[in-house]
Order: sequence, then C-alpha cells, then structure tokens
Amino acid sequence: MRSKDIRFLVILACLVVVMIGLTFFVKTLVPHFVTPFWSPLILLFTIISIVVYFMTMKVKSLNDYGKFTAFYMGSIVVKLLVYLAVIVTYVMMFPDDKKAFICTFLAYYLCYTIFETCVLTKSN
Repeated sequence: MRSKDIRFLVILACLVVVMIGLTFFVKTLVPHFVTPFWSPLILLFTIISIVVYFMTMKVKSLNDYGKFTAFYMGSIVVKLLVYLAVIVTYVMMFPDDKKAFICTFLAYYLCYTIFETCVLTKSN
C-alpha cells in the first residue's frame, strides 16, 4: 500500500471518529434530528468513500485525464443514485423517522463529500 493510501485511510478514520463525536453531541442537544440508524449510515459512507477512492486512484494512475474525468463524474452519478435509493427505501419503510433520517443523512453526505473532494483534488 502506498503512503498516500495509508494517509487517506488515517484521515478517513479521523473523520469517522469526528462524525461519531458530533453525532453524540447533536443527539444530546436535539435528539429528534438524529436517526437511530446513524451508525449504519456512517458505515455506508465510509465504505463508499474507500471504494471510490481506490477505484479513482486506479483510473488516475493510467494518466488519461479523459478517462479519469469520465470515471469521476460517473462515480458521482452512481453515488447519488445509491444514496437516493437508500433515502427512498428508508423513508418508505420507516415513515415516522423520515425527518431525522434525512437530516442525519444530509449532514453525513455533506461532510463526506467535502472530505472526498478535498482528498481527490489534493492527491497528485
């Protein structure tokens, strides 16, 4: 494993710890904005971040920026479709928790998207 990959995993682990801490903090202040299923959401976002990072680095190593751009944009579309499917499925299965789930989901989505964008734009 390359040092950049290890650095990514360490930073991702730090992000996970921060997200867990923030979730507990928000849960004590406004518990109705945090879904009981927050931990599987963190796991989902973490796994997707790892998969996208390693696949993107593999495509980036080909030094074909056309393929890299196409892959990266495609991965964004696929992630959005997966995330939309998760939201719709959960809201249909647990309509009483939809407000908390969507709030929690969007907060995690924003944090992980900023993280992924920063990591992928800074990795050369």
